[in-house]
Amino acid sequence: MLYRIQNDDETGYLERHNATTLQSLSSHYKEADLQRWIFHHLDSVLRTDELLPIQQATRGEEADITAVDASGRLFIFELKRWEAHSENLLQVMRYAQISSQWGYEHLNRLYQKLNKSEGQLSEVHQEVFGLSNPLERAAWNHDQVLVVITNGLDYATRKAIKYWNSKGINIRAWIYRVYEINGQPFLDINAFGQEDDPHEDRPMRYHLVNTNHSNDPISHHYMLDEGRAAAFYTPWKNKIDNIEKGDWVFLYYSGHGVVAYGKCQSETPSLKAPPHAPEDHHQEHFVTLSPFYRLERSVSPSELRDAAGYHVPLVSTYTQLRTTGGDSLKSHCDRYRQADSQSM
Repeated sequence: MLYRIQNDDETGYLERHNATTLQSLSSHYKEADLQRWIFHHLDSVLRTDELLPIQQATRGEEADITAVDASGRLFIFELKRWEAHSENLLQVMRYAQISSQWGYEHLNRLYQKLNKSEGQLSEVHQEVFGLSNPLERAAWNHDQVLVVITNGLDYATRKAIKYWNSKGINIRAWIYRVYEINGQPFLDINAFGQEDDPHEDRPMRYHLVNTNHSNDPISHHYMLDEGRAAAFYTPWKNKIDNIEKGDWVFLYYSGHGVVAYGKCQSETPSLKAPPHAPEDHHQEHFVTLSPFYRLERSVSPSELRDAAGYHVPLVSTYTQLRTTGGDSLKSHCDRYRQADSQSM
């Protein structure tokens, strides 16, 4: 619930601001718009340190998002036709029935389609969750969790989810709320995860961006020389859009560690052609970092994880760091930089 704090008299009171539906907004948004927003900012709204996305829907007969947790359990998200549609739960249950037959090989094909350059699913899964050995084949998709995203006003769907839970079906609601204040639309949605993050509402955020050296050394040197965090081509370029002004960004060189870091000064990401392909207009998204510090000695992958205090996934183009981990990593980089300056 959203309340406006009124202090017009001695006691003051709270004035409730009622939520609405997407269609009722003056801009007349649709559920497809919400689906697009969530896809575009998946790293912010899905706790990717707990869930590894392996599929995003490209056609009608697919779940909108499919992800897997550390144990191999499959999470099936349905993000379409939420408001006032009784078939929502039947739709996600049908997806669960279809996906229950999937083994590792099928899941790997889905992952390869979504992430063409990041390795085999079993290898990435082991790295992301810090497992000592790859997951056994029999553990993949041993259970399913169904997730329906729904407007908080959709009480019928929420009641139905409660009913099916009482019958032993693991189905969850991912609630969002929409408000319109002074003609401006607002979306309220918490990041989906299996555990509560007590630091998720802190304004300072931290991000890890891979410099892409293994695929293109030009991009690596470009980011370091220009003091930028960048990504190229769809869908990777869109991950930069998660970075906001005031956030801190660490540039990661695969196999070597953090080689630079800085504070985002861009109000919004800029678009241009990549340095290695000037004909590919708007295929680079970047933000400018200032102050920007290049490290004489890189913070190695093991030091990075020790400083952050958890197993940071290092295989992706972009990772949003836990807030406490980002605090500690920045302090570690600051000490590195100060030690380097004193030794010169």
